Amino acid sequence: ATIAFQTQVATEGLDGLDVAEVAEVLHMLRIPVPRAVLETEEICGVALAGLTEADMQSVLAIDTLGARRRFANALKRLINRQGFGQPPTLPWTPEQVCAWLAEVGLGALQAGFRREAI
Repeated sequence: ATIAFQTQVATEGLDGLDVAEVAEVLHMLRIPVPRAVLETEEICGVALAGLTEADMQSVLAIDTLGARRRFANALKRLINRQGFGQPPTLPWTPEQVCAWLAEVGLGALQAGFRREAI
């Protein structure tokens, strides 16, 4: 059922999703938002597609900049019917980014990158 649902979202986008289906999408994206929040805020597919990063922080309690950006990019891919695939970026963890910052002489930026999970 999961593959069929992923295919449906990839081909039809987010607009037709109800709150339960939005909860499934967030689960697939590993975005930990309680279903009760989605129900209280009535976040269906149309509402999900319109979320801003400020909404992600204030309504969904996604606190770090890195998590919000990854979520925003995942939503863009789904809105554009590009599926759940990963974007063409380096698959670095925040610690790998911090190691690279140190290597290139930008170690002073590490604390901010760690704090925001970038």
